[in-house]
Amino acid sequence: GMFHGDAMRRFHRQAASRLAASGMARFHILEFDRRPVAVNYVMLHDSWAGGYASAFDVELQRYGPGTLL
Repeated sequence: GMFHGDAMRRFHRQAASRLAASGMARFHILEFDRRPVAVNYVMLHDSWAGGYASAFDVELQRYGPGTLL
């Protein structure tokens, strides 16, 4: 997957941080008991927004945390 491996995770951490700081990315995070259980990674450009990636805690899959975002 796109976040598999240390090098890819490092790349995405750096890229996501820079994109968010420049207003080109946004992260919608659903928390439960003060821990993230689902996230949507959204790219932004002018008036356009597009979903880039999403993830959820598989232990909570039966509750559908990814569909709540």
